[in-house]
Amino acid sequence: MFFVSSPNNALHAIESYNASTASIYLNSSSNNSLYAIQSYKNQYGIYLNSSSNNILDTIDSYNNSNHSIYLLSSSNYNILRNVNAYNSSN
Repeated sequence: MFFVSSPNNALHAIESYNASTASIYLNSSSNNSLYAIQSYKNQYGIYLNSSSNNILDTIDSYNNSNHSIYLLSSSNYNILRNVNAYNSSN
């Protein structure tokens, strides 16, 4: 659904169903803030490849064929709040 590559990303109130890849794919050189994200039956729920900070708040990820949340970050500052991740293969 989304492929985003930019210095700072703030995504709010996103719903994604049956995408052939990630519902949200962020490849960012800086900060990511995701709020109120719903991801169902995608390959990846949320794919974050970031060199900086990630904040995920109120995330629902269900029945994705790979990771519900794939977090690849060199940061030591990742915050996950109110995250529900169910029935993904990894």
